[in-house]
Amino acid sequence: MHHRFVVPVALLVTSLAVTAQQRDVTLWVTLGDIDQLVEVDAFSFKEIRRITVDPKPHGLSASADGSKIYLASDRTGNFQVVDVRTGRVTSQIPLGKDPNQMTLTKDGRFAYVPMRGEDQVAVVQLDPLKLIKKIPTPKGPHDAYTGSGGRRIYVGAQYGNAIAVIDPDAQSMVETIETADGVRPMQPTSDGKLLYAALSNLLGFVVVDPWKRTVTQRVELGTLPDGIPEPYLETWTHALQLVNNDQELWVTDCINDLVRIVRTSDLKEIAQIRVGHFPHWFTMRPDGKVVFVSLWYSDAVAAIDVESRKVLTNMQFARGSGPKRILVTPKVAATTSQQ
Repeated sequence: MHHRFVVPVALLVTSLAVTAQQRDVTLWVTLGDIDQLVEVDAFSFKEIRRITVDPKPHGLSASADGSKIYLASDRTGNFQVVDVRTGRVTSQIPLGKDPNQMTLTKDGRFAYVPMRGEDQVAVVQLDPLKLIKKIPTPKGPHDAYTGSGGRRIYVGAQYGNAIAVIDPDAQSMVETIETADGVRPMQPTSDGKLLYAALSNLLGFVVVDPWKRTVTQRVELGTLPDGIPEPYLETWTHALQLVNNDQELWVTDCINDLVRIVRTSDLKEIAQIRVGHFPHWFTMRPDGKVVFVSLWYSDAVAAIDVESRKVLTNMQFARGSGPKRILVTPKVAATTSQQ
């Protein structure tokens, strides 16, 4: 009898440990039209605490262990470091005009921050915090991404019709990839072989081979309906997210308030999910079961079940708070009272 229960108990312990590890994450939300960084439970979808930061945080990233959150304000031009344990801004430096969505190098030592108002990318050393240099880029650098191998950093030029390719070892731009219009957010594949890129005035995306420096395909998912005014800053599609082991690309439709799902094997649209106004940014839980999308004009963040493609809940924030950048990180316990 004893031996019959050895394996099931071991399996149960392992299962509980895995479940605990999967749940040991947290969701961070920047309220990009005010001055708040919000921590939300990634499973119950309940708000945990708020941290006051510079107004209009636009860039968001985090250390690999989740203990530090990095922010850039497009109002003040400051780069800020938040200590998650204390819930306080522990250091900051001025970067310049209109910093946007940053990326970290693979080793976590540097942040690359597009400076849309300067046509440069700031290279920021994180510890100790220091501005190292600025790299000139095509006009209006907006969003930055680190390739899977860490050998390249990609920055979309919103007004320059190009993707800037940066070598983080040399801390310099090595080449550009021309596009038909301004580049908005992108999504590198996990194998590093492709980039999916949203463009201005395109409801859809383009497929880019970054090593051959070419746009290989253009996927148009819809057009601007008659009588509908041009969306904010020609933003037809803003965010892209690879889901189900890169088998699906989730695409924000900022005109029709949809998330469109495209099968990557043949680039065919296979589903639509109705969401709130102006879907803005994606992040995904590490277990792959829930995708979060910020809804800028609805002042909410939707949690979407990946399997059923249904909205589980909308986390509502105050009118005019403008949730924008969102990110799931490892959970780090606070050591002070909630702010």
